[in-house]
Amino acid sequence: MIKVLVVDDSTVVRKIIVGIITKHPEIEVITASNGIEALEKIEVENPDVVTLDIDMPHMNGLETLQKIMECYPRPVIMLSAHTGKGTTESIQALTIGAVDCIPKINSHTVFLSYIETELIARILYFGDKRNYALYAKKKQVSTNTPKKSIAKEHNIELKNLVLIGASTGGPLVLQHILSSLTEKFTGTLIIALHMPQGFSASFVERLQKLCPLPVALIHDGDMIQTKTIYICCGGYQTTIEKHNTGYIFRVSEDSGKYPYKPSVDCLFSSVSTHPELARKTMAIILTGMGHDGLHGCKELAKYGVPIYAQDEQSSVVFGMPKAVLQANLATEITLDAIPTKIEAFSK
Repeated sequence: MIKVLVVDDSTVVRKIIVGIITKHPEIEVITASNGIEALEKIEVENPDVVTLDIDMPHMNGLETLQKIMECYPRPVIMLSAHTGKGTTESIQALTIGAVDCIPKINSHTVFLSYIETELIARILYFGDKRNYALYAKKKQVSTNTPKKSIAKEHNIELKNLVLIGASTGGPLVLQHILSSLTEKFTGTLIIALHMPQGFSASFVERLQKLCPLPVALIHDGDMIQTKTIYICCGGYQTTIEKHNTGYIFRVSEDSGKYPYKPSVDCLFSSVSTHPELARKTMAIILTGMGHDGLHGCKELAKYGVPIYAQDEQSSVVFGMPKAVLQANLATEITLDAIPTKIEAFSK
C-alpha cells in the first residue's frame, strides 16, 4: 500500500484528488490544508508520496517543498496553476527537488481525467522507493551549464535526425536523457511530449539549464538546424516541411485528427512523407499512456528507420513503448543506454 499526503488549501480540490486516487486499491490517502500542517503530518504519518499545491497561505508550496527536501526527503508532486506565474514556480519546484509538476487545468472535466491518468501513474511509480532513489541519484547534475546559442543558418541539409515521443513520466525521463548528452551529438533531435499549452516554454527553460546542447521551443516557420534539440509546443501540432535544400517546422491548430497536442503520430508521420529524410532518421518511444506513436512508427518503418522503445522497468507507464514493441516495430532499450545510442547514431 502506498500512503499519499495530499496538501491543498482548497477543500474542493482536496476532495476531488482524494476521491479519484483512493479508487486505486494500492493507494491510501491523508490530507493537509497548508504547509505547516503538511510538515507535521509527514513527521507523524511518514507518507511515501506528497502532492503539494503551490499557492497556499501561511507557508506556500515552494517554502514547504524546501523544508521537505531538507528534513524529510521523499517524492513530491506539485500541483500548479495552468499558466503565468504557476509555470515559473513549477520550474523552481523541479530545481528544489520535486519529481514532477501537474497543471491545474481550467476545464473541470479535463482536470479530472488528467488527475486520474497522470497523477495516479506518478504516485504508483514514485511510491516504489527504488524508483525515487534512482531519480534522486540522476538528479545530481549541474544546473550551471552556460546556455548555448543556436546558430541560425539557412537551408541546412539535415544528416542525422532523432525523433522522440513521450507522455506520462516524459519530463523526468527527458531530463535524464538530455542532461546525459554531450557535444558529441552532431545531429538534430525533435521531441513530441504530451504537455498542456502554456507549460512548454518553462520546460524548455528547465532543459536549457540541464543540457549542454542548445534547446529550443519550436515556432512556425523555424528553419531546422543541426546540433540542436527541439521541443514541440504544447497545445499545437508540429509537422516538418521541405524548404529549398533544408526543412522548416509547421506549427498549427489541431484539425481534430489526433487526440493529443502535440501528437507523436503527427510528427513522426510528417517525417515519413520525406523519404530522403526518413532514411536518415532514428525514432525512440518513451514512457507514456496509450499508443500515440504507433501509427507514426509504422510509417517510418517503411523506410527502415531504427526504432527503440524504453524498457518497462524504467517507464513510469509502459503503454506507448509496449504498443510499438507488440507490433514488432521496435527494439527495447534501457533508459541509461538511450543517450549513448543517440550520440552514436548522430555520427
